[in-house]
Amino acid sequence: YTWSEQLADFTREVIQADSSSDGKKKITLVANSIGTMSSLQAVLDEPDLFNGCFVINPNYRELHMAEVPFGSVSMPLVRQIQSLLRSRGHGLFKTLATPETVKQILNEPYAISEAVDDELVSVLLDPLLTEGADD
Repeated sequence: YTWSEQLADFTREVIQADSSSDGKKKITLVANSIGTMSSLQAVLDEPDLFNGCFVINPNYRELHMAEVPFGSVSMPLVRQIQSLLRSRGHGLFKTLATPETVKQILNEPYAISEAVDDELVSVLLDPLLTEGADD
């Protein structure tokens, strides 16, 4: 169950948007940071639900050579590390994918630490703990 599927389900079930003949309208997703990828995927997968996606501050998982200092030198090393983590990083993933770690990471950008509650941590962490998420 992906985040883009969750967006589509939420749109159908809570917002009750679709393009059926009963007059319901499509919606526009507003995406920020890593949510951009999930939002764009939802728009592609369910064009009958969405009329577009407004992207505020995209953050893509893959690094781009143009954004990395000394990219021609450092990117081959980054790619090797990424490959190593994909093939042998499951233990590290399991060690870091904990409520305590997620809460600590979230407290960095959140100005109001009370906003980082167990529910927010669960919403972000639970999909990562599903079988196969670390593959």
